[in-house]
Amino acid sequence: MGIVISEVLKEFATTAGDERALIKSSGRLLEFSLTTDGAALVKAGAMDPFTLLPLALMETHAEASVRNLTDKRLPHFRRQLHSILDKVPADQLEKIRDDLDAMRAALGIQGREGELSQELGREVRKRQSPSGPGQKTIDRKGGPELGR
Repeated sequence: MGIVISEVLKEFATTAGDERALIKSSGRLLEFSLTTDGAALVKAGAMDPFTLLPLALMETHAEASVRNLTDKRLPHFRRQLHSILDKVPADQLEKIRDDLDAMRAALGIQGREGELSQELGREVRKRQSPSGPGQKTIDRKGGPELGR
């Protein structure tokens, strides 16, 4: 979701007329970061509102209202977030980190042994030229030659 949010905010920042959408969406991201769940995600390293915001584009934006968000609202937000991060319960933080580790592990297994990988393997085998009678086929897993 972070990638999607970041890209949407960049789009708002570079499209004339989307200043209000940029300010409102950025504000919602900042507000979420200050909630109990949002602060826990920030502290666990699962989300960083400062990398999701297109700060370089916002700081040089033509609209003063957008620049005010970065000049005035962000410093206040940083102070608020810093005080909230200290209050995140250790058990909630540990649960988020465990969930992240489990997701990373599941994605790693899926990439190596998932259904898509198996389907690609079948397609590769279908496209290879068949061996004629008496020819040997090499095992694609690096094993010994196999007779047909």
